[in-house]
Amino acid sequence: MRTRSTFTLPLFMVMALLLAACLPAAPAPLATPTTTTAAPPKAMPAIQASFPMAITDNAGRQVTVKLEPQRIISLAPSNTEILFALGLGDKIVGVTTYCDYPEEAKAKPKIGGLTNVNMELVMAATPDLILATGLQAKQIVPALEGRGLTVVVIEPGNMGEVLAAIGMVGRITGRAGDAEKLVEKMQARIKDITNKVA
Repeated sequence: MRTRSTFTLPLFMVMALLLAACLPAAPAPLATPTTTTAAPPKAMPAIQASFPMAITDNAGRQVTVKLEPQRIISLAPSNTEILFALGLGDKIVGVTTYCDYPEEAKAKPKIGGLTNVNMELVMAATPDLILATGLQAKQIVPALEGRGLTVVVIEPGNMGEVLAAIGMVGRITGRAGDAEKLVEKMQARIKDITNKVA
């Protein structure tokens, strides 16, 4: 049975759309805005990641990611989706048996379930970053850290926290720019649906 942290991004999008449908109608504008020609937007500078990077994960833990991760293990379907969405599929070296989206996730090596992680398989994969969930914070995360592995807990509880989690994963994997673009795209979709149902 999936816990809150194992919900996938498409499900969060459905939740957002349903919530949008419950919003009150927006008031009509007082005046018709005039059309102006805006200057073309300036190109955003590339976001450079700096390692080692210290962050506070969703479990309130202080974690230091020493180097840009090259071998990543995901311990939840939602984490797997974020990694693929950020173009990090080639760096994933292990996922759970529940990670089946996107389709490419099915071909990744399996390291166990959500609560029965196979430590031998994890160690054999030699990950330099593991994305865990709150379900694993009390027992599995300490066990992994006891083996010298870097573990970050991702535990979003609502759409806003999902977007923040995407940003955090982007920063610690050196993909902050991609994460920013993904968040902006998701925010635009939510706003578009909200406007249509208002």
